[in-house]
Amino acid sequence: MFKYYKDARLVFLSDQTCLEQYKSHTPINNIRELYVNDQNLTNIPFIPTLEILECSLNQLTSLPSIPTLEILKCNHNRLMSLPNMPHLKKLWCRKNQLTSLPNMPLLKELDCNCNQLTCLPGMPLLKELYCTCNQLTSLPNMPLLKILDCLSNNLTSLPNMPFLETLDCRWNQLTSLPNMPLLKILWCDQHLYPSRHW
Repeated sequence: MFKYYKDARLVFLSDQTCLEQYKSHTPINNIRELYVNDQNLTNIPFIPTLEILECSLNQLTSLPSIPTLEILKCNHNRLMSLPNMPHLKKLWCRKNQLTSLPNMPLLKELDCNCNQLTCLPGMPLLKELYCTCNQLTSLPNMPLLKILDCLSNNLTSLPNMPFLETLDCRWNQLTSLPNMPLLKILWCDQHLYPSRHW
């Protein structure tokens, strides 16, 4: 099953076994972290105990549903959707073909730049959101958000974000901004239009 991963780095939090030892001795249920960036992969196997997965710069069109996953980095693939990941806390999925995201109630950091998203799910614990170059017309309520980078979308308004400290909302259709008492950094000009293919 792991013939594609001969050059990848596998980290097992249980015993830090190296890849060669894993192949002959370690059962799949011991894997906690899997790093397979830039391996020309077309699929990822189901690993029921996986907590961290980095699989950027591959040819993936789908991912297995791994309920234990907490951190996922899948930038620069061909993903059109993501499976349910109820325990996910950090997600980087920039430069895919995503049109929607699943519910992720524990998510704290999201980078979904350069996709085809028109809306986002509710993410009540989110603190950092990077959603540049999508097709968003609105944003969900995110009461704990501290950083928002939403330039180059179709937003006409922003939700209340009482803890927001940094906002980049250039190249949208905003006519006003909500009250943001803790805001320290703001970009809202529209002098140049950015590329949607960063």
